[in-house]
Amino acid sequence: MNGGSETFQAALARHQTGNAQEAETLYQQVLAEQPGHADATFNLAALLVALGRAEEAIPLYESVLDAMPDDPDTLSNMGNALAQAGRIDEAEISYRRALEGDPLLAPAHVNLGNLLFQRNCLDLAAECYRTAISIDPGLSNAHNNLGTILLSQGKDGEARESYDAALRIEPDNADAQKNFGNILLSQGDPASAEAHFRRAVELVPNWAAAHADLGLALQRQDQDEAAREALLIAVGLRPDFIEAWNCLGQLLLQMGCHDECR
Repeated sequence: MNGGSETFQAALARHQTGNAQEAETLYQQVLAEQPGHADATFNLAALLVALGRAEEAIPLYESVLDAMPDDPDTLSNMGNALAQAGRIDEAEISYRRALEGDPLLAPAHVNLGNLLFQRNCLDLAAECYRTAISIDPGLSNAHNNLGTILLSQGKDGEARESYDAALRIEPDNADAQKNFGNILLSQGDPASAEAHFRRAVELVPNWAAAHADLGLALQRQDQDEAAREALLIAVGLRPDFIEAWNCLGQLLLQMGCHDECR
């Protein structure tokens, strides 16, 4: 691909520092001046996918693939865009083509695993995650997602090891914090679980399920007022959260707050 121009370098700098709006404008400026600028096209597509605008990204990746039809990185990223756009079969084909070109492309193994996970092909997804980890042990999400599969298969000990690995790599992985908390809660350690749920809601304050899990951990420690507060936050964030409403109702009955149960 091609780097070059001051405008492209400025776009790249904005992109890397999270200034998406300015980066997009500058990438567009580069492409207006140099329509075949592959790096600007690729980076703009990646930026659009990150912004949830996959349909706009797909034609950009297609234009890169017109010039480099077997480029593994572009094929893998195209798979991400297609998956986000709901074109799952095409996404799988794109990931598999990427891996044919580069079997050691760990992110493509993870992304294919995620797709298979969504299809409930759990053994195949686990195989993808294990392959990715064997290539790059530092992939926190691969460890976390593998842990979720192992937990669903009743392999709690292995799941706990996977979640623990994810958190050693990326302590701010909110999914892994919540998942590890759930393992601890199921194993009768609500105090330790509480710490993980609190970290999860610090990282993602609007995550209703994490607040609900925190409420359950607090309730199991007889911290009823704190549990009520956490569950109220959960249902406030997600008014259709039936499980949280049920937990809140049971807690209020236990506390003798019969009027609030109505």
